[in-house]
Amino acid sequence: MQDINEDTEWNDALRKMGIIPEKPKVDPNELLDLAVEARDAYEAEKLSKLDLDELDELEDLEDDDVLESYRRQRLSELAAKEKTEKYGEGVVAISKPDYKRQVTDASETCWVVVHLYRDR
Repeated sequence: MQDINEDTEWNDALRKMGIIPEKPKVDPNELLDLAVEARDAYEAEKLSKLDLDELDELEDLEDDDVLESYRRQRLSELAAKEKTEKYGEGVVAISKPDYKRQVTDASETCWVVVHLYRDR
């Protein structure tokens, strides 16, 4: 005898004809809740078997993992910000030797606005 809850073309055809009952609708949120509960129960059981030294070591590893993930996230944010900042810094004071690099060479790739002034 074949399982009527199995997903096969044959069972789909039998359901369509009304020979076997429709499969019950499953709420994905309920499945997710059950999976989370099972994972939490497994983790709790696993942690209950560890002694204090092992728990302390595990805590240190988790701290390192959190810091490393924050570091990676922050580096990716800085890289994304650097890509969007095409024009670099805002107002920059330059001297005569820096003029060629900061104005002449930079003006080939983007607009450069220069405010010339003289100190009195």
